[in-house]
Amino acid sequence: MRDGFYDNRDIIRELCNSTRSYQIEGAPEEDGRGPLFGTTFCTKIPGKIADGSSGDVACDSYHRTSEDIALLKLTGAQAYRFSISWSRIIPLGGRNDPVNPRGIAYYTKLVDDLLSEGITPFVTLFHWDLPDELDKRYGGLLNKKEFVKDYAHYARVLFQAIPRVKNWITFNEPCDRSKSDVGDSSREPWTVGHNLLIAHGAAVKIYREEFKPKMVVKLELLSMVTPCTPGTPKIPRTVEAAERKLEFSISWFADPIYLGKYPDSMRKQLGERLPTFTDEEIALVKGSNDFYGMNH
Repeated sequence: MRDGFYDNRDIIRELCNSTRSYQIEGAPEEDGRGPLFGTTFCTKIPGKIADGSSGDVACDSYHRTSEDIALLKLTGAQAYRFSISWSRIIPLGGRNDPVNPRGIAYYTKLVDDLLSEGITPFVTLFHWDLPDELDKRYGGLLNKKEFVKDYAHYARVLFQAIPRVKNWITFNEPCDRSKSDVGDSSREPWTVGHNLLIAHGAAVKIYREEFKPKMVVKLELLSMVTPCTPGTPKIPRTVEAAERKLEFSISWFADPIYLGKYPDSMRKQLGERLPTFTDEEIALVKGSNDFYGMNH
């Protein structure tokens, strides 16, 4: 990566375990949770999952949080990153839909129990589990206008409901999520990625304007990197290809946040398929991280 692109002061070093709600919780219909697009994707769309397996049971963490926390203590974990299931908080997902108090109570207790054991919660707002109703209403993440408004409302609900959380992650691995379950793979990943960046910026703006005077919180968007080195370092085109691979994963989301634009390599290769930021969107996205997180 380019020298000086990231500030070392933004790096948080803690022994941390990480999970995703859909992969561990189970309890798909308990305490008012609404349907997830992930369940529909796994069980209702032929050919997506060969045997129709889903996360409906997983490891039943919803009923075993005390055991999970005991295991975290046993490993010496200082922090625990977990995600919240949007449809447990707002079963139908939308900004005008009812909020589910039982879902809020579940995650509030989880946060309280972690803190009582000296474990810092890092909470992901969206780890890919979109309420199924939002996909049916307007195409989910492909609809910038509606998705950003619904996601921003969801974020506001949680900032207000669980104030003891001091580290929020807006989206987990947006690069991979943008490339999942899309129809037109030549265009839709770039549309989804753009919409995730705008939604991230909207959530951060809500926190900074409505909640920052009351509580100190850090927010970020969590990227993922797959190590990529040129097979033949002495050949310039292989070096360029490796750099381009990194820019199409890390820089796709980091550059807009830190530099206010997409990487030149993406613009050159994708042309008009890569969305263009409006001035208003640049103002929303640039500078919208309090720290930088990366899965490696």
